[in-house]
Amino acid sequence: MKTPGVVIIDGTLHVMFAGERGGMASPGYGGQAWYAVLDGGRWTTSAAPLTQYGQMGGYNHGWLSAAVDANGTPWTLWLGAFPDPLLHTGLETSGTETTSEGHAIAADSTGKVHVISVRSQPPRVGMYHRRVAPEPGTLTRLPGPNLVAMQTGTNPKSIAARTTGGVYVAYCDTWSECTRIRVGGTDGRSLTIRGHSPTSMQCAGTGAGPSGRLWV
Repeated sequence: MKTPGVVIIDGTLHVMFAGERGGMASPGYGGQAWYAVLDGGRWTTSAAPLTQYGQMGGYNHGWLSAAVDANGTPWTLWLGAFPDPLLHTGLETSGTETTSEGHAIAADSTGKVHVISVRSQPPRVGMYHRRVAPEPGTLTRLPGPNLVAMQTGTNPKSIAARTTGGVYVAYCDTWSECTRIRVGGTDGRSLTIRGHSPTSMQCAGTGAGPSGRLWV
């Protein structure tokens, strides 16, 4: 299992995760995504997979990210069909499932769902975002140098939605040594944080408090 996603649906804590369950004869061996619900102090894992597709043998499954839209519908994004990530809607296996360019997903304070992606192929190189719900938006590049997508540790493992608005992701802002972190938002705002040179940072994550304070 790698990088599970945590969301609240109808007041109940849900954890989405991708991975291998059991041996080769197990239904969970295909590397699909599943979910577990916290109810009455105990965790209960879904009887059926959350998703329709998974990686062969489960060994190549990757990160997973989840969000809940304004209608209370969960969206799960995960590397389930290499090399294309998959985006699944709802908790049923039969839910809508499409390929996506994203690497992480979050819903802003209004319930709009945004996907963050890293692109390294010209002419689009850098960190990008796109709104996927309630209606698809345009692909927009976040602030930062063109080589940001090629820097070690820039794949967004976590993004944060502030209660005061906007979805934010932290990523390297320098090349080839990552000595400065940029925090870019879907609302166009950004800031940089200088590291402790000459140490090269390897990864960065963001989190938002209930009052809107952003942590990096």
